[in-house]
Amino acid sequence: MTTVKLNRIGALLIDLILISLAYTLIYNFIPKEWLSVSLSANYGFSLERILYYGSFLAYFLLFDFTNGGDSPGKEILKLSTRGAGGKKLGPAQAVKRSLLKLASLIILPVSALLYLFGEGEFSLHDAYLKTGVFPVRTFRENTFV
Repeated sequence: MTTVKLNRIGALLIDLILISLAYTLIYNFIPKEWLSVSLSANYGFSLERILYYGSFLAYFLLFDFTNGGDSPGKEILKLSTRGAGGKKLGPAQAVKRSLLKLASLIILPVSALLYLFGEGEFSLHDAYLKTGVFPVRTFRENTFV
């Protein structure tokens, strides 16, 4: 397994820890009687579940949209998300990538197997959008070095 693959896994783990910490802090400050209320006549959307999945969505959208696809986990491990030609992602492409990344987290066993045992740096969202995650030292002013 390549160093970039291991760093991407590490970045995801860092991000998941940060999301869990944020969720726990928010959850502890919400009155518990709010969480027992069901929405939409018991269609399975409890406020607790919405808060849980909403924290993932908010985290990835916030950092990917404002930082061109680079989450704190990627920043810590010195990785950068790039599009075609090595350019930083624009806001629209970063949001699309975030939404697809969340979809691949929902089907995590399948996407994890494809990533771990696939050729190269394959991930579902990057393959579809033609983006990739590379070490920061590979780039200088939006071009490959």
